[in-house]
Amino acid sequence: MDTQEVIRRLSSKTIEEQLAVLRNLLSEAPSPEVYPLLLANLTSQDDSVVFLSLDILVKKYPHAVHQDAVLLTPQLVALLTTNHGPIVDRAIWGLSITGPDSVRILIEYILQSTDDNHLEMGIWALGKNAHIRQYPALVVDTVRAQLSNINPQIRNAALNALMGMCPLRPFHRLDAESYNFEPVYGELQVVAQDFLELETTREGKEWLGRYLELLDNRNKL
Repeated sequence: MDTQEVIRRLSSKTIEEQLAVLRNLLSEAPSPEVYPLLLANLTSQDDSVVFLSLDILVKKYPHAVHQDAVLLTPQLVALLTTNHGPIVDRAIWGLSITGPDSVRILIEYILQSTDDNHLEMGIWALGKNAHIRQYPALVVDTVRAQLSNINPQIRNAALNALMGMCPLRPFHRLDAESYNFEPVYGELQVVAQDFLELETTREGKEWLGRYLELLDNRNKL
């Protein structure tokens, strides 16, 4: 399929035709002419169109996404609250691609948020950002403050984000030299234990149990 045909189909008013060409683009080389249409699709009312367009952007056009960080970052942040898991995942990925400034933008988003859903998703996105090593204290302190939030979903997001970035996990997001997690570990233990006592699912209990095991045995590692 030549570029002009791709452009014609992407501009179609038929969602099925748009989706068909988007699926094909996943296996095609990137094209400068197609890129603007993928950006425009991020405002589509169809979740599948948004997801596939964003999936192509982060996989095929990372350099362009980075170059257009100022334009794209607000759109990616807005996509965090779509309540569509795959879109949220790619938006988080895209924010990392835009560069280190995404860390400060997410922190500002968290600090200024007056909506619990926005706050929760901001925490998840910050916890998974690829550039947190550049601002370790700012990142940890921002998320740590939410461990005492009245909303259990926000506390849960903060718990998972901090556990994901701490040196006890194998991901090496932050090391002991970047930030002294020892004072944070005690707070994480309290929150994890509180959740464990209320958890009713086997999977949830096992997950929290692993957290507590890591925290309890941290000085033996």
